[in-house]
Amino acid sequence: MASNCQIPTPEQYVEKLLDNVGYIAHLYNKTFLENSCGEGNILKVAVRRYIESALSDGYTKDEIKEGLESHFVGYDIDQKCVIKCTHALNLVAEVFGIIEVKWNITQRDYLRCEPHEYDYVVGNPPYITYHDLTDDQRSFLKKRFLSCNKGRFDYCYAFIEAGMRDLSSIGRLAYIIPYSILRNKFASTTRNIIKPKLKKLIDYKGIEIFPSILTSSIAIICDAQNSEMFEYVNMSSGWTKEVFKEEIKEDWIFETKNEGAKRFGDYFKVSNSIATLLNDAFIFNIDGQDNDYYYVNEYKIESMLVYNAISAKSGKMTKGQTAQKKA
Repeated sequence: MASNCQIPTPEQYVEKLLDNVGYIAHLYNKTFLENSCGEGNILKVAVRRYIESALSDGYTKDEIKEGLESHFVGYDIDQKCVIKCTHALNLVAEVFGIIEVKWNITQRDYLRCEPHEYDYVVGNPPYITYHDLTDDQRSFLKKRFLSCNKGRFDYCYAFIEAGMRDLSSIGRLAYIIPYSILRNKFASTTRNIIKPKLKKLIDYKGIEIFPSILTSSIAIICDAQNSEMFEYVNMSSGWTKEVFKEEIKEDWIFETKNEGAKRFGDYFKVSNSIATLLNDAFIFNIDGQDNDYYYVNEYKIESMLVYNAISAKSGKMTKGQTAQKKA
């Protein structure tokens, strides 16, 4: 399994996820699932809110302890994560004088568990591409989940489908998932699963949620009741709009207020892209040039092989050229 399956969710985004599903007050007797809990970044915030809410509503510490044992469920396939998560939850409970909680946090693969209803499903599903899955994993997911029965699906598609499946009649779901789901042709079934229950889509493109991770993200906020429209929020610009679901096409593309702005595609046609993760092999500073060559240190590069570079993110011309360092 790829190492990118364990990416802790920063606390500020956990708070936002919980706020968006209304996990704020009167939480006693409400069930909560974190189906890839990792070291407990999401659960420990939810547990703190649960205890504070229950105390405010007059429940005793013994009643709250029973609630923590019966109302919270967590899964992870990594036993080390389960141990760390349990320890983190104990520290939260101990602040309120609640000890020896028998947490229902287990080392299991949520995708292989039988369906069960929850009032809240909140998480950051594993970001694992089709290419990083084993043949056995691909085979299992294709048989078990509609979202994975064809094409090059991502691992998180199954978590989205299973999370939707496990919502109670009053259930609410909040996930941080890859931005690529909005347009990937192999995610079309997943989008169709999300759409009926989608209440809010928060677009974090261009915002670094996870340090050192290049993947752009969105958050989806859903509940068990279908609706005709949802709120789209672009966090980079602060722009929001109400979107009628019947107007959404195959790809989910949302207009922005910068309708007059130019995009990379307005200037260049890119047929194939290459991700080298080594930008300095293609962008370099010029030490000198003439009609035939660019000069870089002791190297000279034929000018016919070199093109000006432009930033796809900012749209600004980069003072450099695209070519390998060695001629």
